[in-house]
Parts: sequence; C-alpha cells; structure tokens
Amino acid sequence: MNYISIRLLLQRNLFISGEIILGVLCKELGRAREVDS
Repeated sequence: MNYISIRLLLQRNLFISGEIILGVLCKELGRAREVDS
C-alpha cells in the first residue's frame, strides 16, 4: 500500500516536471522562431 502510493506520487511529480520542461522548451522555440523571422 505504501509502496503504491509512493510510486503514484513519483509518477505525478515526474509528469508535472515534464509538463514544466515542455512548456519552457516551447517558449524557447517560440523565441527562436521570432528571432529567425
């Protein structure tokens, strides 16, 4: 039971940090495109 809840918490944290990283990458790509054009 404890192990499962810990795994769920880790997966949720990884998902959230992944979303943040994707958001930052998209912003950086958007800036790069604006500079190029």
